[in-house]
Amino acid sequence: MSGSGLASVGQILQEAREAQGITLDNAAVRLRLMHRQVEAMERDDFESLGQPVFARGFVRNYARLLGLVPESLLARMDGAPTEPAAFVPTEPALPRSWLTSPWLILSLLGLLLVVAVPVALYAWLNSDGESAPMRRHPP
Repeated sequence: MSGSGLASVGQILQEAREAQGITLDNAAVRLRLMHRQVEAMERDDFESLGQPVFARGFVRNYARLLGLVPESLLARMDGAPTEPAAFVPTEPALPRSWLTSPWLILSLLGLLLVVAVPVALYAWLNSDGESAPMRRHPP
């Protein structure tokens, strides 16, 4: 706890992550950040994240990932007193199935074309010409 009796931004982020059973590595992957950057946020080491605008963006995205209200954490980063961060429960993201992979769908469509086009061409070229040619009547 900080001197004001409220948890720091990093403590709030760490406690929310741990409460949801998310590892540091998993959080880093989902945020597309390096492990050390997520760790720095949880240690309140925002200076190591570069410019303040980057640190604020990282905290905003991390808060959203954890279902926290970013504004209260960002206000706390500026040193303004604020009420404890509200936890907004979010449904966990459904794991993507390999069956819905765009590459699988494109591969199956390609396979369908590779098989269907030659079969259709073969059938068309080997048809008997079932329709008789039109005959002209003499004038």
